[in-house]
Parts: sequence; C-alpha cells; structure tokens
Amino acid sequence: DFIRDPNRLTAPLIFAKDNGLLVGGGVSGGRGVGELMNVISACIQHRMTAHEVSLFQMGTHPALTASPIAYQLTNAAELAVAKL
Repeated sequence: DFIRDPNRLTAPLIFAKDNGLLVGGGVSGGRGVGELMNVISACIQHRMTAHEVSLFQMGTHPALTASPIAYQLTNAAELAVAKL
C-alpha cells in the first residue's frame, strides 16, 4: 500500500505512543518527496510532537507542493493526535 501508486505522494509517520514524539517517517511517490522528507527530518531533529506537527505552519506553492489543506505531513499528524 505504501508504494502502490508511484504518482501519489504518501507520507506515513511514526509517533511514540507515550508522548506523541515524532520518531520516524517515510515518503514515496509524487514530485514533492525530497521537500517533504526534509521537513520530516527537521521535525524529528527539533523533537516535535504529533500535536506540534499538526499545527506546523509552512509555505506551499501549487506547482511544487500539495495544497496546505491536503498537506500529507499535517494530515498524518492530525490522524496521530486523534489516536493518541
């Protein structure tokens, strides 16, 4: 399922159950893979929680990245917050 459609950007994230800390993630498909992986890496480096990632402010450009309302990083974090 992670690499089923090479054109669909997918970004599963891994959060610690006890404190919601972002501890890992991966990205596949789409044009924004490198950009999104860099953002995930920065979030991990700064020890961000699922809640903090879900509120993360970022600039997007329609030709380069997903719409802010469909941004995989914040959407995945919002799902994690709901499960924690």
